[in-house]
Amino acid sequence: MVEPEVNIIDNIIPVDLCYELISKYSNLDKVDRTNKSRWSDGIVDHSTTVLVNDLNNHERGRVLEHLHNYLPQIHNCYFNAMFYRWPHHSYIPPHNDGHVDHAITIHLNQDYLTKEGGVFMYRLDSEFPQSDRWTGVEPLFNRAVHSAGLVDHWVTPVTSGRDRLSLQLFNLKC
Repeated sequence: MVEPEVNIIDNIIPVDLCYELISKYSNLDKVDRTNKSRWSDGIVDHSTTVLVNDLNNHERGRVLEHLHNYLPQIHNCYFNAMFYRWPHHSYIPPHNDGHVDHAITIHLNQDYLTKEGGVFMYRLDSEFPQSDRWTGVEPLFNRAVHSAGLVDHWVTPVTSGRDRLSLQLFNLKC
């Protein structure tokens, strides 16, 4: 079992790769799935529709190449990689990603302000589920949040008129 931890790493991938992925996916008409088509009702809750596109193998490999430099513990893991568009009033309620050992979010909005919502909240003291000791991570451009093990987390509602953009990577057990 993987020990619960959260790592925050700024400037995780090259900026030109960020721009390339934003350019390709941020206004794409086609989506591979949404939160309402694949997530459980408890995770969707009352969120608006989150749009999800899979990165191709080449894009996934390019992202992971840089992640391995900062997160050696993921080196032998296979990851799915997706581009998420979180529109106004979208969010995800408290949960943990018990189906994976590692989850990584890379925020892609430039000049994003905390008041626009979409803040990643987490707590490591899940042995005290009634605790209100949550820590927030602002969704700053090219900032990665890596969670390992059973970390309770959620994303606050997006209040901005623009989408919250992120890459999401989940491993399929190492």
